[in-house]
Amino acid sequence: MINEKSQQFLIEEYKNIAHTHDQLRNNIFMLFNYFLIASALPVTILNLVSKISDPAVQHLTGMFFLVVSLGDILLACSMIEAKLRQYTYARAVNLIRKSFSDFDNGLKEYLSLPCDKNKPDFKDLGSSRYLVIFMFVVAVTYLSLGLYFFKLPISLIIILAIVSLAVLFYLQRKLVCRYIKKHVEG
Repeated sequence: MINEKSQQFLIEEYKNIAHTHDQLRNNIFMLFNYFLIASALPVTILNLVSKISDPAVQHLTGMFFLVVSLGDILLACSMIEAKLRQYTYARAVNLIRKSFSDFDNGLKEYLSLPCDKNKPDFKDLGSSRYLVIFMFVVAVTYLSLGLYFFKLPISLIIILAIVSLAVLFYLQRKLVCRYIKKHVEG
């Protein structure tokens, strides 16, 4: 049986964790908005620079696209990290919900959200997975454009783009595994 102070603590903790979970969800969308803003600028620059044939400008444009690509990758990694932190808070809320349902069996019929400490699954990023895939594709597109401005052969650029996508998806998997090892398995 949970005493009144413990109940009060769990209620306050539940509120704080739920609030943090919601804030992280908002942060994910904010990161994606930053990504969209950062990704729109290069298209404008591409339109302006495409009319200039000066090699120095072309190299500078290529460097710019490579930097934007790196920025997009870092934003995608930040989004993955935020989603994993959101899952950590969701699991904490589930544990608190479970402690209340264990204490009062009458609550179970009213609880529609999970009480399982293993949910959500860290390896499933949910709908954020599609945002990350989109961000990776845009990053690789800008990487390819950056390489194009350095006059690399198209076939090499295509090979590097494919390899880059594979590396980014591997990186995503490693980020998730590292997070689980560090924050879940302890």
